[in-house]
Amino acid sequence: MSEDCSKIKIAFITSVYQEDCFTSGGVKLNYILLKFFNETGNFIIDVYAEKYNENVKIPHNIYNYNDFNDNVVKNYQYILSEKGIFNSDVTYLHDHTNKFRHKFMYKKWFYFIYKIISRKQYLNRKMIDGKIQNHLKYTKKIIVSSKVLKEDYVRNYNIEPSKIYILPPPVEYKEYKTSIKNQKIFTFGLSATGFERKGGYYVLKSVAKLKKKYLNFKVKIICKKQNLFLKFLILYYGINRYVDFVPIQKDMSDFYDSIDCLLMPSILEPFGMVATEAMMNSKPAIVSKISGASYIINDGVNGFITNNKNLDEKMQQVLDMTNEEYINMCKNAYNSVVGFTCENFAKKYMEILEK
Repeated sequence: MSEDCSKIKIAFITSVYQEDCFTSGGVKLNYILLKFFNETGNFIIDVYAEKYNENVKIPHNIYNYNDFNDNVVKNYQYILSEKGIFNSDVTYLHDHTNKFRHKFMYKKWFYFIYKIISRKQYLNRKMIDGKIQNHLKYTKKIIVSSKVLKEDYVRNYNIEPSKIYILPPPVEYKEYKTSIKNQKIFTFGLSATGFERKGGYYVLKSVAKLKKKYLNFKVKIICKKQNLFLKFLILYYGINRYVDFVPIQKDMSDFYDSIDCLLMPSILEPFGMVATEAMMNSKPAIVSKISGASYIINDGVNGFITNNKNLDEKMQQVLDMTNEEYINMCKNAYNSVVGFTCENFAKKYMEILEK
């Protein structure tokens, strides 16, 4: 059967493709986009992934991208690429450059030692950086999820700013529901699949400070596994009664329903879909100023922005809110993201392609 020439062909390239039990916002974004593109019926999609479940439900072709070759690439009008190392007209990026990651994740002395001890790995990363940079220079249009990502690629890869478009990732639409402040045990939530990167240690230190003044709060933390250092810190800070660890969630909606405010004090966060998801679930979020999602937060109005060192102060402001103030912030949070739907994302995405 011949392919419908009226449909747009997309090669969707990603490291991991999953349809449940999402390990990150980027992995969930992949699923949301492919689900929407498939439902519209206007796209022919092939998925190229290094890791995926062979029993995927969405009806499209899926391949291991290690088998990807130039002949296949040239058959596509558009390529939606996470890695950005393949020839393409349009590339959608939702991850930071390696230069940016090293700057914010590691100390200078650590990076210097890494370059010496892991010389082979360092040179391999440098080679990949060069490929990505070269590719992006010849890519007609680049779509990124946040302003912080655009600034990263302009600064570190010397990309022309005019061809980079900002398009925040969509979230699944939810009806607004009034959230009343929990006066008994106010619950903060943290999704920390990568504990250090997600600012988990800042959260524990903040809890240790807050326990001196407040008794009626706790933090629910999504964490893959507690290491010995993490267990030691909880004992050292004496915060065992204030912290609940839960496993990776199959349905994050239940997690958002169980908390009163989301914490996202990430050290590195290209966007941070958990923040916009929490807001869509009528819950405010406290996010780090380095995160992409910080650009939709009006500090003290629809959430809070933290430099991480003052995270405890931001948490205290939420705890000190009256019920009326809390309800207003929840409503403001919801109204800030209610337009972040898949339909609006696709519409804006197509507008960028057609310019």
